[in-house]
Amino acid sequence: MPPGRGRLPARRFRRVTLTSFWSRATAAAAAERGTMKPSGGSVVHAAEEEEEEVELVDPLIAVREHCAQIEKCVKAQEKLELCEKRVTSRTKTEEECTEELFDFLHARDHCVAHKLFSSLK
Repeated sequence: MPPGRGRLPARRFRRVTLTSFWSRATAAAAAERGTMKPSGGSVVHAAEEEEEEVELVDPLIAVREHCAQIEKCVKAQEKLELCEKRVTSRTKTEEECTEELFDFLHARDHCVAHKLFSSLK
């Protein structure tokens, strides 16, 4: 011990690991839902049956598909596909199709920006 320093009081900390925290959090969530996980590994549900969740559809996907069919987007996509064919046909090339890709994404997202927010709540 260095001179001039007294002994520090011993602190007692409870060691919490991520797995112990996670298992407590999962057990608490299961208790709220009314499900318990027995040691056998199977899940036992409470007497109440949970309602079936309605699968939500992302409106962005539908709007993107619609906007990809617009003439400006189709032309940009054709340029992108031609570039990809050209690049893949060569073995040693430094050309990349990033400009064509960005042109297509810009045209599609420009259309999406105008249509998406009208379909959101």
